[in-house]
Amino acid sequence: MSLKTELTAINFNNLESLKKMDLDRLTERMLKEIGSTDPELRDDLIYRTFVRLIHGSYLTPKKMTYITEICLENLFLSIGERDSDSVFTRSFSALVIALILEKDREQSFLDHVLAVRAIESSILIDGSGQTPGFFTRFCR
Repeated sequence: MSLKTELTAINFNNLESLKKMDLDRLTERMLKEIGSTDPELRDDLIYRTFVRLIHGSYLTPKKMTYITEICLENLFLSIGERDSDSVFTRSFSALVIALILEKDREQSFLDHVLAVRAIESSILIDGSGQTPGFFTRFCR
């Protein structure tokens, strides 16, 4: 089943169906496609599913810690490349880190060193020389 199909089929109003899902496998697939150039998959499905899973407390603290570590690795992916779609991986990884840091502020589950690293990495990426904005190669 494609990731798009699987994410579209999730019913967040049915807790029993969510309990039966393999969220570890699903989040792995989402992390691999987090920088997809398909805006529907990336924005509407992957990111919004992360929002629902994190805000709804469907993910364990251990899983959110793992996701934070993967997203931190993604923050500096292919920095400096021009006309690269890696900007989507970096950007959406940063958004997921922000979601997890917000949840951590409520529940305090991240290791202090990891939380500080996530915050400092966000500051570093901002000063990386990358210019946020319009990427004509990916806009129609």
